[in-house]
Amino acid sequence: MAESIDLIGLLTPIICDHDNTLLAGAHRLKAHKYLGKEQIGVNYKGVD
Repeated sequence: MAESIDLIGLLTPIICDHDNTLLAGAHRLKAHKYLGKEQIGVNYKGVD
Protein backbone atom coordinates (compact mmCIF):
# COMPACT_ATOMS: atom_id res chain seq x y z
CA MET A 1 0.00 0.00 0.00
CA ALA A 2 2.80 2.40 0.86
CA GLU A 3 4.37 1.91 -2.57
CA SER A 4 1.04 2.65 -4.28
CA ILE A 5 0.47 5.79 -2.20
CA ASP A 6 4.03 6.91 -2.95
CA LEU A 7 3.53 6.41 -6.71
CA ILE A 8 0.00 7.73 -7.29
CA GLY A 9 -1.03 9.38 -4.04
CA LEU A 10 -3.89 8.74 -1.69
CA LEU A 11 -7.09 8.09 -3.64
CA THR A 12 -9.45 7.56 -0.71
CA PRO A 13 -9.13 9.72 2.43
CA ILE A 14 -9.29 8.23 5.90
CA ILE A 15 -12.52 8.72 7.87
CA CYS A 16 -12.67 10.19 11.38
CA ASP A 17 -15.47 11.35 13.63
CA HIS A 18 -15.58 14.88 15.00
CA ASP A 19 -13.47 13.81 18.00
CA ASN A 20 -10.71 12.74 15.56
CA THR A 21 -11.30 9.05 16.32
CA LEU A 22 -10.25 6.98 13.32
CA LEU A 23 -13.26 5.14 11.87
CA ALA A 24 -11.75 3.79 8.63
CA GLY A 25 -8.35 3.84 6.98
CA ALA A 26 -5.93 2.46 9.55
CA HIS A 27 -3.73 0.86 6.88
CA ARG A 28 -3.71 4.05 4.80
CA LEU A 29 -2.70 6.05 7.87
CA LYS A 30 0.04 3.56 8.74
CA ALA A 31 1.37 3.69 5.16
CA HIS A 32 1.45 7.50 5.28
CA LYS A 33 3.39 7.44 8.54
CA TYR A 34 5.79 4.86 7.07
CA LEU A 35 6.44 7.19 4.12
CA GLY A 36 7.14 10.08 6.50
CA LYS A 37 4.20 12.14 5.30
CA GLU A 38 2.89 14.68 7.80
CA GLN A 39 -0.54 15.29 6.24
CA ILE A 40 -3.31 12.99 5.04
CA GLY A 41 -6.73 13.58 3.52
CA VAL A 42 -9.57 13.16 6.01
CA ASN A 43 -13.34 12.98 5.66
CA TYR A 44 -15.22 13.72 8.87
CA LYS A 45 -18.42 11.81 9.56
CA GLY A 46 -20.89 12.57 12.31
CA VAL A 47 -21.80 9.65 14.54
CA ASP A 48 -25.26 9.74 16.09
